[in-house]
Amino acid sequence: MFAGDSGDGMSNNGSVTLENRLARAITGDVFFDAFNRGRYATDASFYQIMPLGVVVPRSIDEALRA
Repeated sequence: MFAGDSGDGMSNNGSVTLENRLARAITGDVFFDAFNRGRYATDASFYQIMPLGVVVPRSIDEALRA
C-alpha cells in the first residue's frame, strides 16, 4: 500500500474525483463512506469485497450513465 492509497488501488484524490463526477452525473445516491461501502460489501456468504464506492441510480438511464 502506498501513501495516499486506501488499499483499493485508487488514491484518495482519485476516489474523491470519481465520487464528485458521479454525484454530478446522476440524481441518485452516491456513497463513498466506509459505512455504506461495508453494507454493500457483505452478503450472506463468507466473502466480502469492499467496493470503491456505491451508486444507487434512480432510473435505468442513470444506471447506464454511471
